[in-house]
Amino acid sequence: MIQGNFASSSGGGVAIVSGSFGSPTSDTAVINGTTFSDNRTNFGNGGGVYAELAGSSTFGPQLTISASTLALNESHNGGGIHVTLDGRAELLVSGSLIDANDASGDGAGVFVQANSGAQLRLDGVTLDGNEALGRGGGVHANLSDQAVAELIDSTFVQNDSSDDGGGGFATLLSNSTLLVQDSLFDTNFAADNGGAMAVELNASTAEFARTIVQTNLAAGAGGGLHATIASDSAMTIAESLITGNTAQGGGFYGEYGGGGVFAAIAEEAELLVEDSAISANIAAEGGGLRVNMPGFGHYSATNSKFTLSRSTVGGNRAVNRGGGLLLLSGAGGETVIQDSTITGNDAGIVLGGSPGAFTAANSGGGVYAYLVSGDDSIDQMNPAHTANEFARFTIAGSTVDNNAAGQHGGGLYLRAKRQDYTDAVNTDISLYNTTISGNTAGLTDDPTTSTPDDAVTGEGGGMHLTIFHLNVVPNHEVETVDVRFNNVTITDNTATVGGGVFSFVPDQVDDPPQSFQSMVDARFQNTIVSGNRTHESVPNNVWGSVNVAETVFNLFGLVSSNTIFDHVTRSVTALRTDVPGGNRFNNDPKLSELANFGGPTRTHAILPSSLAIDGGANAKAIVPFSDLSGGPGTPLANDQRGIGFDRMYDVPGVLPNGSPTPVDIGAFELGTLRVTNVTIASSTANQTFHPPVPFNGPNDDLDLDGSGLQLRTVPVAKIDKVILNFSQPTSTLAAGTLSLYGLKSGVTWTPSSVLQTVNSAAWTVSSELSSDQYLITLPDAVTDGAGSALDGDWTNPFSLHTTNLAVSEFPSGDGAPGGAFKFVFTVLKGDATLDNEVGTFEFLLFQRFYNETGHTFTECEFTGDSTGLVNANDFSVWSSQYGKKLIDLVFADFNGDKVVDGLDFTIWQSHFGQTGVTHNDGDADNDGDVDNDDQAILNNQMWRVAFDYVT
Repeated sequence: MIQGNFASSSGGGVAIVSGSFGSPTSDTAVINGTTFSDNRTNFGNGGGVYAELAGSSTFGPQLTISASTLALNESHNGGGIHVTLDGRAELLVSGSLIDANDASGDGAGVFVQANSGAQLRLDGVTLDGNEALGRGGGVHANLSDQAVAELIDSTFVQNDSSDDGGGGFATLLSNSTLLVQDSLFDTNFAADNGGAMAVELNASTAEFARTIVQTNLAAGAGGGLHATIASDSAMTIAESLITGNTAQGGGFYGEYGGGGVFAAIAEEAELLVEDSAISANIAAEGGGLRVNMPGFGHYSATNSKFTLSRSTVGGNRAVNRGGGLLLLSGAGGETVIQDSTITGNDAGIVLGGSPGAFTAANSGGGVYAYLVSGDDSIDQMNPAHTANEFARFTIAGSTVDNNAAGQHGGGLYLRAKRQDYTDAVNTDISLYNTTISGNTAGLTDDPTTSTPDDAVTGEGGGMHLTIFHLNVVPNHEVETVDVRFNNVTITDNTATVGGGVFSFVPDQVDDPPQSFQSMVDARFQNTIVSGNRTHESVPNNVWGSVNVAETVFNLFGLVSSNTIFDHVTRSVTALRTDVPGGNRFNNDPKLSELANFGGPTRTHAILPSSLAIDGGANAKAIVPFSDLSGGPGTPLANDQRGIGFDRMYDVPGVLPNGSPTPVDIGAFELGTLRVTNVTIASSTANQTFHPPVPFNGPNDDLDLDGSGLQLRTVPVAKIDKVILNFSQPTSTLAAGTLSLYGLKSGVTWTPSSVLQTVNSAAWTVSSELSSDQYLITLPDAVTDGAGSALDGDWTNPFSLHTTNLAVSEFPSGDGAPGGAFKFVFTVLKGDATLDNEVGTFEFLLFQRFYNETGHTFTECEFTGDSTGLVNANDFSVWSSQYGKKLIDLVFADFNGDKVVDGLDFTIWQSHFGQTGVTHNDGDADNDGDVDNDDQAILNNQMWRVAFDYVT
């Protein structure tokens, strides 16, 4: 232990110097199993450990700190550790605790200056309760000239930057790289920006992967993460959870907001959020995320890009605007929301926003986007800010549902603006293969009102479109913003006006067009806008400006539910209603409830007899503008659900038939009935420790279909339930429709009940399944609502060791009706390692977790009790299963010809009594010998054809 020491300059506990400018070294220093406590410096750095390590471009010294504790140390920078790295020098801290250190400057836990290819790595480190007056309560790292920082499997909890930003971690990168992976940031605080993290990138890259950022607080912006992404830089947030964070700063034009994430993206820079969830965060602006491209979004954003892909933004709250996302984009900026869900967010529900001269307070429950072209009025003479590019905003393959705004734009509030007076408003907005459902505009839960849920004036329940700052533009009699809807479903939304869509119309609609008056150029094509309403439940679908000539092949609500103005003449129109070639008006689009019919997002399935079936135009089923799917005019290959769900399918008996196959109207394409997911569950085990296991879950990168991993033991106790999800509503299913057959035991289990919903069916057997590999069979006699047969064809992996990812994938089927669905999964009680064998390793795990609560199946909690307790009952399960193996799918097919016959008997007979053999030698139970046990399996499966029950 090194304790209670004092240094007048640097290195209160220990100081290490290796190499210097011009004299690099490759020395190695190791600190292992050491405690540094109550050490301090007067005005210097490194209260616990101080190091200067200098190397060259090819080699350098290394300092390793492992299994150590640094606690209650004090200094200016780096209360616990202060290290300067140059050249190829490295600092590795692993398996250590850095606790309750103080810094009057930056980096209370760790301060690192890394240059010229140096590397910092924290691996398995806990930083707890450190406090810095400056930046980086836990860690502060300055990196330059190809330096690398890696934070792996580390925990940052209750760290403070009490006068600055980056409560847990703060870093400035210049031409360097940052990786944060498998780490946790919890309850950190920043007096400025970045409750958990504050990151500045200059010509650098940063990646956050499989990281949890929760319950952090920033007095400024970015309750979870605050990022400044300069030119030639890129940041990725992948497979991460950002939840329960708060940004307290307020103000629309200042850099405030972003309860979960705040990002300022410069020209030639990019932010990508993929396979992540941003939930239950709070801010004044942008409850989940606030993204500025660049700065305030008023200048050139050439090649700035923000992409949200395969992610969920849900349950966030903004006091003012942008419950889920607030976006400010300058000219040249591009935003793409793809294969994502924006759900359950709210903005201004308590009417907390202050109405400004040019902004709509309390708006954009799901998304508030402010899209700017041209030059800012205070800087338009500066050539550096010439900005005539388009600002582009795209939503594709996504769902915006059940969001609420106190005033306008329950789902989406999109506002286009021109900053100068030199040209028209350059903004492209497109939505395709997208669902907007169940959103509300004009609603307050303000407790000061006499009646809860009082309706206030709200425009655009699903979507609000407007142009701001109307300018006199020479040779542009009417300014427009190009907004395109291709194969979109907008339904079940509510507002005072424009329950589905509200688009801007000048106040004096009866006057002739004036040069200063602008209208939204909205083009609806192959789109459903129906079933929307006012707060009084009066049908109310569209109110506003559209391009009449290019609004075709749509299914609208009743004519009386739409007040539509031509975007050029400003005259009220009912649109063209001739069919084919025009629009249909029908207040019932015949859609299912919003549900998971496959793919990463929920959709509304089209029900039989809907006018949407085969009612669209193939030429309009396109990508309107360039995005992740291709260039303008690219045909849509799939519907909203993505790969496996063809965009064009000809439903038999619905005109027009034939080639080219007519596309459906809306986001969903009615096709063949297919299985989109299998889930194995228990009806009695505690769901916290034994949650259902889906083989193809939405936004789940651990899908188990397509390889031998599908056959690994399902990690759930007391399995008695099989749930199948379907690509569209099915006919009524009986308990006996599905069968379960034990491939090794030869026992058939008959479900005792079935619970059916619009998109799934759950079969339950009367007692929990015993250890075996089970074949699920669903016949092609199962049909959809129109009577078309199930398309269930499926090829299971042959064994646990299959590596061919093309063996099987969801949805089932080959695109043509017919073909039973047959799927295999494994139940093996006591198999905590999920390797289909119960052996001694599980016993070692049992010893480790014995008598502890809060454990799961893979931690030897096999009984499914209410507390996750590992006890003697779990040991009994393990011991009763000890030695069992369930390795290969077809146990007695020794020659691999997919049939069990006399050839397999001959193989078994010729190897009888041998040991050290393989399955191909007649070892059916894979226990390393050929004996009577293998003969029993052979006899049970004789003359069975593998394809009859496993493909």
